[in-house]
Amino acid sequence: MVGLPICIVIAYAAIRLIGAGWDACDDDEPPYLFALLFGELPLLATAQWLTWLGVTFVTRHGRWWIGGPVALILAVFIGWAQVAASVPMDGPGAYVGSREPNADGFASLPATCGPDGIPTWWPAWLPV
Repeated sequence: MVGLPICIVIAYAAIRLIGAGWDACDDDEPPYLFALLFGELPLLATAQWLTWLGVTFVTRHGRWWIGGPVALILAVFIGWAQVAASVPMDGPGAYVGSREPNADGFASLPATCGPDGIPTWWPAWLPV
C-alpha cells in the first residue's frame, strides 16, 4: 500500500513539471491542461503503481530492501520518461520562427521559451 501514495506524488510532480514547461512556451491552453491533469495524471500514476506492484510481487519473499528501492527507481524513471515525451508540447521545429516579430512588432514566443520549445529555466539534467 505504500507504493500507491508514492506513485501518486511522483506522477503529480511530473505532471506539474510538464504543465510548467507548457506554460513557459504558451502551450497551456485549458483543454490541454484539463487532459493533462485528468487524463495523463491517472494513467501515469497507474503505470507507476502497476510497475511498483510487479516489482513487489517478484521480490515478495523477504527481499523488501531490494524491491522497494528498485520499484522507486522504476517509478521515477517512468515519470522522467513521461516528461521527456511531453516537453516540448509540439516538435522543436514548431518554435523556430515564433521568436521573430510579426508585422505588428510582437513575437509570438515568450522570453521564457527557447527557440526549440524548451523553457529557458529547464534544468540540464532533465531529458528533453
